[in-house]
Amino acid sequence: AAVTLTARFPDPLPVSARLVLALVAITLISSFTPVAVKIAAVEISPLSLAFIRFGLAGTLLYIVMRLRGRRFTFDRADWRRVAVLGLLSVPINQPLFLGGAHLSSAAHTALIYALSPVFVLLFSLVDGREKATPLKTVGIALSTAGIALIVLYRGLVVSSDMLLGDLMLVGAVISWSLYVVLSKPIIARHGPLPTLTGSMLVGSAMYLPIFLYDAPHVAWAAVSPAAWANFAYLSIVTSATGFLLLNWTLARLDASKVSVMSNLSPILTILFGVLWLHETLSGALVVGGAATLTGIFLTQRG
Repeated sequence: AAVTLTARFPDPLPVSARLVLALVAITLISSFTPVAVKIAAVEISPLSLAFIRFGLAGTLLYIVMRLRGRRFTFDRADWRRVAVLGLLSVPINQPLFLGGAHLSSAAHTALIYALSPVFVLLFSLVDGREKATPLKTVGIALSTAGIALIVLYRGLVVSSDMLLGDLMLVGAVISWSLYVVLSKPIIARHGPLPTLTGSMLVGSAMYLPIFLYDAPHVAWAAVSPAAWANFAYLSIVTSATGFLLLNWTLARLDASKVSVMSNLSPILTILFGVLWLHETLSGALVVGGAATLTGIFLTQRG
């Protein structure tokens, strides 16, 4: 009698497990992003860095999209919405974020970007896409307070450059939060890959005049391999991979639940400093980390 052997493969991970892995990956990627900005922006102007970062990321994503047999299916109204997303994510957000992170300190950047979930929830409430539950409100407040405790304990140094950088970062947080909220309906209709690719390409096209103005002032031949490596991280890992994961999760979770995970990034950055730079593990880090993790849990439950 013939014997038939049937290979059995494990079932793919459930959506809930993939969401957790995606959120963890987003958090890890974003925790290294300020370091990459600091290194790359020393040799490459933030104005030029913004264009080549998103231009390269958008091109790579477009290649991936075509290899998967996908095309843009936006109608005229959706293209207008994608243009708004592109404006928010590239010409507005990137100069503010890269320039602000370059002028300000890592501590300030961590503190200010910890406010992203607050703005996301506020915009979502105004837009009527989410409802304010007690757990969401307490969770976001608690996680933000935890980050504030950690960063403020490390000390804040005030200078004119740093103040300008802080104001730029606040603007970056607002524009990014608007992008997160406004992108959800487009992602729901067309998927994360076309939405992200379209917004990056359109935003980069809008940004081209600024790049053409700034590029001649950059000493491209003198840019070090370390700066190029960190630029590659910002383009391929943060912009292409990280943003694609972010858009994928936005299609499946409330915007505030996705955004609040970013509060883990400053904790990871400080922990990396303890492990590799021999920094002191302070009581504020322990208390603030516990508050942030509790806040994230409450927000997810809300």
